[in-house]
Amino acid sequence: VSTQSTGCCWCLETMEQPYGDWIDFLATKLEQNFPPQPVSPKFWYLPPRQHVVETIFANFFFGALLLAAAKIPRPKLECKKIPLPFIGQLLRTILSICFGVTVVHKVVAKKVTFLFMPCHFVTVFLLYCLYTANYERANYIFNILIHFSFYTILALVFPDFSHFTLIGEGLNFYAHHWVLLVIPIYLLKIGYFAIDRRTSYYTLLAVGYAGFIHFDIQAPAGFISGLNVAYLFWPPPVGRPFSGPFFRFYVAIGIIFLTWFFGTILPFYMTKNILPKTPEKVKNGLANLSSKER
Repeated sequence: VSTQSTGCCWCLETMEQPYGDWIDFLATKLEQNFPPQPVSPKFWYLPPRQHVVETIFANFFFGALLLAAAKIPRPKLECKKIPLPFIGQLLRTILSICFGVTVVHKVVAKKVTFLFMPCHFVTVFLLYCLYTANYERANYIFNILIHFSFYTILALVFPDFSHFTLIGEGLNFYAHHWVLLVIPIYLLKIGYFAIDRRTSYYTLLAVGYAGFIHFDIQAPAGFISGLNVAYLFWPPPVGRPFSGPFFRFYVAIGIIFLTWFFGTILPFYMTKNILPKTPEKVKNGLANLSSKER
């Protein structure tokens, strides 16, 4: 048994001790009632008890992150909307068509639950940002949304076509995800949305929301449908370290790191539209200091 697995076991056992009877009751109900029709014998890759314990822990952990974000005053982005260029409008239209085709595919294949996959959440909110007339709200959402670009990259690097059954699903998958990757980069490059340099607020929100979406929306959808929504029921096809009985722990660590990197580091190398602006007198002072040091 690895050191990491031993540590995870100790954490879970410590959590279970005071509430063992309640956890047993919930785990029994979970196993008896869900899923109605599992699509794979791997559905109970993780035992029901572990599902219950990890869900409780996740809600406390990600809830604490959202509470921490609530303690930070919400930044107000005073920025002026610029017209969306023709290329942006074209990309927006392509994304709308691709997502529409995706919805049709899932409905026809009777796998609507797969619309709860992370990239589809990103698609819906990105389209909202591009279509809404409320630019201030769109700018606020985009500052959170940019943290989730890694979902699209992972989907393209590790595509999973195991549940595709209809003609054109694979082609639409690549078209959808490539345009979903290009649009945020394009918007950053043209400065369509302002990126707030006070990123801890948005990073806490992004990680907290991601956790709640995974465990409180996608997991219930998976239990009801019997599908491996967002790879919450058995490991993704990428191998170690994202495998084994505690694969969700390692996936969570990876998601937290990637969320921070893509929302905190990457945008500042892609756009000049960063708020709040550095005052000119501060810039001049830093420049003078730098010249004296030389």
